Amino acid sequence: MKSQNHLNVLKIAWNNINANTYIEDLELRRIIQLNSNSIVKRIFIISLIEFALSILPFFLDGKEFFTKEILDVQNTKIMVYLDYSYYAIFIFFIIQFYLNFKKINAHSNLNELSKNILKTRKSVYNYIYVSLIIFNLNAIVFAYLYLNSNSSYQNFISHNNSQNSPFIFQLIFYCILIVFLSVITYSVWLLYKILYLKLIKKLDQNFNELNS
Repeated sequence: MKSQNHLNVLKIAWNNINANTYIEDLELRRIIQLNSNSIVKRIFIISLIEFALSILPFFLDGKEFFTKEILDVQNTKIMVYLDYSYYAIFIFFIIQFYLNFKKINAHSNLNELSKNILKTRKSVYNYIYVSLIIFNLNAIVFAYLYLNSNSSYQNFISHNNSQNSPFIFQLIFYCILIVFLSVITYSVWLLYKILYLKLIKKLDQNFNELNS
C-alpha cells in the first residue's frame, strides 16, 4: 500500500513537471512569435522608407541638379524600362515583407512559425542581391549611353586620328566605372548589413530557439 501511494505521488509530481514544462514551452513560443513579428515589422517599415527615398527624385526638378545630356539619357526608353522594372521588383518585395509580417502571429504553430522565419530570411537576402544587381545594371547601361551621347567624347573621337585612342579611352573609362561601382556596391552592402542583416540574425536566433 505504501509503495502504491509513493508511486501515485511520483506520478502526480511527474505530471506537474510535464505541465510546467509545457506551459514554459508555450510561453517561450509566444515570446519568440512576438519578437519575430516585431522584427519582420521593422524590415517592412525600413523597406517602405527606402522605397519612399528612392522615388523622391521624381518629385524634384531635375533641371536644377542635372545637365540636359544626363536628363536626355535618363529619359531614353531603355532607362525608363529599367526604372520601371526596378520599382516593380521593389514593390514585389515590399508585398512579400508585408505578407511575412502578417503570417507571423500568435496563432502560428511551431512548424508554421519556423517556415515563416526561413521565408522572411530568404526574402530579405533575395531583395538585397536583386537590388545590388539592378543598381549595377542601371549604372552600366546609363554610363554606356551617356558616353556615346556625350558631345565632348564625340569631339574627342572625331579629332583623333588614331584607331586605338577610342578603345584606350573606353578601357580607362570602364575601369574607373568598375572601381567606382565596386566601392558603391560595398558601401550599400554595409548599409544593408546594418539595416537588414542584423534583424535577420535575430530571426536566425529565434529559429534556433524554436528548433532546439
